[in-house]
Amino acid sequence: MPINISNNNQGYSAKDFLTNVAGAAAGGTAYLVTDRIIKRTTQPYLGMLTRENLAQTEQSVIKKALTSVLNLPSLKNTNIQIIDFAQLPKIPGPQSKWAYILNKAKPETINRNGYSKEVLLLEKQVDSVLKRMVPKWQRHIKGLAEYNQKVKRYILQEGMTAMALPGRNIIFANMTKINAAVFHEIGHLLDPKTNIRSIKMKKPLPFFILGSLLMPKLDTGENGEKKLNKGINFLRNCTPILAAAAWLPIIGTEGMASEKGLNLAKPFLDDKNLNIIKKAYKYAGATYVIPALATGLGLWAGLKIKDWFTAHKKQIYTKIHDKI
Repeated sequence: MPINISNNNQGYSAKDFLTNVAGAAAGGTAYLVTDRIIKRTTQPYLGMLTRENLAQTEQSVIKKALTSVLNLPSLKNTNIQIIDFAQLPKIPGPQSKWAYILNKAKPETINRNGYSKEVLLLEKQVDSVLKRMVPKWQRHIKGLAEYNQKVKRYILQEGMTAMALPGRNIIFANMTKINAAVFHEIGHLLDPKTNIRSIKMKKPLPFFILGSLLMPKLDTGENGEKKLNKGINFLRNCTPILAAAAWLPIIGTEGMASEKGLNLAKPFLDDKNLNIIKKAYKYAGATYVIPALATGLGLWAGLKIKDWFTAHKKQIYTKIHDKI
């Protein structure tokens, strides 16, 4: 016997509830697939363009400019520490995620011969910081935390990215490959509170997406006379835009960090190197715009799939029943 609950004076059965959940699962799958496809077909290319442009800068000019920037009166007392990953012992590329989770990762050989005691202590400090950066929920899954920690260290080591640690005034970077990226990271350190706030504002995003997918499309009547339901459906249809907007604080923060860093470096750089860095920073900034687009389009696709699923539930149930 179906369980009925009030829903605009209509019966809402347990079957309807299960249909809504199944539709949300289908929509969630569509969201994840769309989000991943967009990111994987664009972000690596933008990252490559960023690194290629940074590599075109003159190392000696950038090194001299960085020294001048760090000696500015406004920064001299901040004690910014740059940890050069090119000077640390090299680790091999991480094995597959499942190799770590299933405890089948092969022992790794890291050559630490010839490194000073100071460098090895620095390496321990780096690993400790990267370990604490792994999300808490991942630390409870065997091997996953270790995998993510190694991935972070490897991409920093290979100069695929650089990283600022607001509040600690520490910058992680491979100074041989992307030392020009450090100006941007200094920009982050100039406004640590804004950086932390922008990251926190994105944390509720997964729950917002899940809630949007679980929210059923309400009946508006034959002629749309149920205005409240119509308004709620309109807001539901706007959730992809709102989800994409959750990335705006981070996009803004990244843009401001680039602007602040370049303003500090501008007096010490010639036009050629300055323009190359500006171009590189634009490509780097685009890597943060892509997730916003992927989130919005992914959720839009997820809602469309869910609505199609629930609209054709009778045909779907009939086909499943016939096969059984």
